Amino acid sequence: VLATTSTDGFPWATPIFYNYDLDYSRIVWESSRFAHHSELIAANENISIAIANFARREADEAVYLTAKATEVPPEGLAAALEVYLHGGHERESVRKRTVELYLEDQPLRLY
Repeated sequence: VLATTSTDGFPWATPIFYNYDLDYSRIVWESSRFAHHSELIAANENISIAIANFARREADEAVYLTAKATEVPPEGLAAALEVYLHGGHERESVRKRTVELYLEDQPLRLY
């Protein structure tokens, strides 16, 4: 769950699919640039993230993070996309994803 806040302190929580570098140095997720949480990140980069295994009946293990989030700039998209597609939560994508999907007027972004 991604938690963002407006510049005047109004909170917003959003469940997201994320992936991470195998050395745990970076978390990457995909989102519409028009999503409320994306707009909040553009105005205030401070976020919180809660990661828990809700599939288990006893979800007593969780990780809570505070961080700064930004939209991945064009020069960083190839590396971020590699993490998003092939990080610790590797999965088959229904839609083929290329760097071009996140550029210019396209609605999706990586964070």
